[in-house]
Amino acid sequence: FSKPHFKGMRNISGEVIRDSHFIKKHGCTGCPIKCGRIGRFQSETVSPEYETIALMGANLEIDDISAIALWNERLNRLGLDSISTGNIIGFAMELTEKGLISSPLKFGNGEAITDILDDIAHRKGIGNEMAEGVKRMAEKFGGDDFANHVKGLEVPAYDARACTGQG
Repeated sequence: FSKPHFKGMRNISGEVIRDSHFIKKHGCTGCPIKCGRIGRFQSETVSPEYETIALMGANLEIDDISAIALWNERLNRLGLDSISTGNIIGFAMELTEKGLISSPLKFGNGEAITDILDDIAHRKGIGNEMAEGVKRMAEKFGGDDFANHVKGLEVPAYDARACTGQG
């Protein structure tokens, strides 16, 4: 949330999913819109969601749509929310960048993400602290001035202030 533009945005766009990965639409039973999209990413057939693409992609400065799609599936299997998870990983990256914690997490580098998802789900190592969310992690390690949450709830991939009911 600290930069207004992500240079790798085109690599994780809906157009890339449509042109290179799309298999079929899916959605809720009886829904005529079928907003979900199923695609092939590496050898997996998954359905990446907007919030995951934005918060595990652009928010972390990662432009590998296949990795993001596979993390989306892993999040679903682990029972983790992609909004909270994308926010806490971004926050941990910034804490690391500012020297407030030591972690393998770095903006633009997705190598440690798969392991950190497991660590959050199983509360191992720094994942134990991350599982508590942005607010509690900020209380423990600092970074209140860049901790993105509202009353302890991590923020979505869009600016909720523009939505009257959420503002």
